[in-house]
Amino acid sequence: MLAKINPLTTPAWQALKSHFSDMKKNSIRQLFAADPKRYDKYHILFDDILFDYSKNRVNEQTLQLLQQLAEETKGSDRSDV
Repeated sequence: MLAKINPLTTPAWQALKSHFSDMKKNSIRQLFAADPKRYDKYHILFDDILFDYSKNRVNEQTLQLLQQLAEETKGSDRSDV
């Protein structure tokens, strides 16, 4: 059974909110200019389906904070996924 943890009450959520405030100052164009290999880092190809999240305001810190949120809410303990 999954733990019933409200993600809005976690430290990771607060960190994500703060991170969002910082990230929204950057345009997608700026993010690509700062990292020419951005597409290579932020896409997944699953069979014939392309998940391209390079055109979103994410970076390595975003992914780390999302992982932290999953851990704090016990989302990484799920055995049914």
